[in-house]
Amino acid sequence: MRIFSIIFILFSIPLWSLAQDEQTVWRSLADVTFVEKAVDGQKMEHPVFGREARKIDGMVVTIKGYILPYEVSGTNKFIFSAYPNSSCYFCGGAGPETVIEVSSIKKIFYSAKPVLIKGRVKLNADDTDHLMYLLEEAQRVDD
Repeated sequence: MRIFSIIFILFSIPLWSLAQDEQTVWRSLADVTFVEKAVDGQKMEHPVFGREARKIDGMVVTIKGYILPYEVSGTNKFIFSAYPNSSCYFCGGAGPETVIEVSSIKKIFYSAKPVLIKGRVKLNADDTDHLMYLLEEAQRVDD
């Protein structure tokens, strides 16, 4: 019985580390404040990224979340949320730090369940045609 306990602990450590990393990414992205700034003559909220968010800029991360279902047949560009559709930034009460614009290497298909995606984080403070967080070169890693 002891040997099974040791084996269980050894195999659980990497899974525990991965789960911690996924949550750490969302916490890092939450390190943002906003200031009002004029863009093309209109006042807009402009993100000011904190230290934790800047730390992961350019890093390849693995993050767990929900694909927002605007195309279920698979796409290379979509919005990824920390929360399910009913609670996400666009439909619920969450903030803009809980969504990421994803550009994937291969098509990723919609799932109502949370999925793991790996990609390179890019902070976007100035391009108003995109979200403030981008995940580039992304791929689903739990298929």
